Amino acid sequence: QRVLAEMQQMALVVLPETTEQVAAVVRLCHDQGIPFVARGSGTGLSGGALAENPALVIGTSRMRSILSLDLANQPVVQVTWLDAALYSNWLSAQESLTAFYVIENDVVTGINADANGYRLPTEAEWEWAARADGQGGTRRFPWGDDWPPTAEYGNFADESTAAFLGQYLRGVNDRYSGTSNVGEFAPSALGLYDMAGNVSEWVHDVYGAVSGLSSVRETDPLGPDEGRYRTIKGSSWAHGTMSELRPSYRDFGEEARNDLGFRVARYLGD
Repeated sequence: QRVLAEMQQMALVVLPETTEQVAAVVRLCHDQGIPFVARGSGTGLSGGALAENPALVIGTSRMRSILSLDLANQPVVQVTWLDAALYSNWLSAQESLTAFYVIENDVVTGINADANGYRLPTEAEWEWAARADGQGGTRRFPWGDDWPPTAEYGNFADESTAAFLGQYLRGVNDRYSGTSNVGEFAPSALGLYDMAGNVSEWVHDVYGAVSGLSSVRETDPLGPDEGRYRTIKGSSWAHGTMSELRPSYRDFGEEARNDLGFRVARYLGD
């Protein structure tokens, strides 16, 4: 059962989607011959089956440890943006909601802006939710205004990753070298978990340059109409710098990563 945090005209699921939630759908669709996930990505959930269990290998060939990134309540990783969009449409169908993404031959060709079905949050929605202090104001970081964060605030690159990451938070140890279970750390002011740390998240928008000097005011922007890359928001277990942990941090990509997942949102009906 997904818990929705209602915010103005939209709702954001309070937790990232987990391995168990997504894998159950993949297996069901695979068994029924339903083309659900993107073809040919070659890792994780892509290609119509659980082709490879995501894991983090630490150390040398003589002395190494392998951390699973594929446990049931860990956030799903190694998924592409298309995987996340197709999953959103599948989830909408299960709840008799109108699909947001228009899909032809396993490719997203457009959107239905009036749909009430699940989708990825937009960059603007995600950042607003990460900044909100619950009292009409904003925060510098998802947990508040203090720097550096303490161990209860999130799963970041810290002393637990010092053996294999060059940049990490000194003097902080959250005990996780890779992903933790979702919801392990304190929620934001809006009750949202993992808005900082654990996994970065795909959002809806095509990636484009953003200028802080623009005088144009947009309401509920959906991002550029076209482009090669999709926007990624939020920090992960592999991030530990001040700029990476701020809600304004943005990245882009088209490939799956072992520190990248997603959560879903939807517009609220009248």
